[in-house]
Amino acid sequence: MKQIHLSELNVSSFSLFNYQWCLIGVAGDKVNAMTASWGGLGTLWNKAVVTIYVRPSRYTHVLLERDDHFTISFFGQQHRPVLNYLGTISGRDKDKIAECGISYHVNQGALYFDDAELIIKCKKILTQPLDEHRISEDIKRLMYPNGDVHTMVIGEVEEVWIK
Repeated sequence: MKQIHLSELNVSSFSLFNYQWCLIGVAGDKVNAMTASWGGLGTLWNKAVVTIYVRPSRYTHVLLERDDHFTISFFGQQHRPVLNYLGTISGRDKDKIAECGISYHVNQGALYFDDAELIIKCKKILTQPLDEHRISEDIKRLMYPNGDVHTMVIGEVEEVWIK
């Protein structure tokens, strides 16, 4: 992996989140990651930002509330089984990262996966629960039949690493 300047990153946010999925990684009190396919890259408050969405019922949500940093890591298709596992098993009661055998390291409070093709380290600058009363009824019926409406987390991009 090599660190690059943000201006060198030439990717489609739509392709990354829709087709590659990603791991949202936290490494504060405990190392944990969850698979996500909702998010975006953009600009807010004159800063390069990543926006992710996490349900309050997820253990990663608890850790994101406590941690100042998170990473999003994107992988090739050969890692789909691992990402599927990390998206369906909770890290609340077990070390699911160790169980799936994916290698990683922690540096300055951030989680880096060694096999990722792209890693973006972010400093959390906003955490905002989505207001279910402002979500259209068709989306609420489809995505939130039992509540558990996502929280939006916005992070300022601090580092970009690419393979």
